[in-house]
Amino acid sequence: MSDGPVIEGLADYRALIDDLDAQVIGALASRFETVEAIGRLKREAGVAVLQPQRRQRVMDRYRELGASLGLSVEFTERLALLVLEEAHRLEDRVVAEGSR
Repeated sequence: MSDGPVIEGLADYRALIDDLDAQVIGALASRFETVEAIGRLKREAGVAVLQPQRRQRVMDRYRELGASLGLSVEFTERLALLVLEEAHRLEDRVVAEGSR
């Protein structure tokens, strides 16, 4: 049996994964651009960067979305924490830049 069709099938799936990865990174970049805009609004209004209730809502939403799509709770929680950590870092930077 030849591996040719298998290799071709893998190549097709890998190309699809590459496209999906680009979409994920693009969506994250858009999210973080929005986070920076929020940081500017918070800076202008004197609002604290960390909003515990919002953070909890985001975590809950990640869990719900992940569960509805068959993703593990552990994975979605780790992903949410990574996204939130970066969002807080960006907002902190935006707020700090405004205080210079």
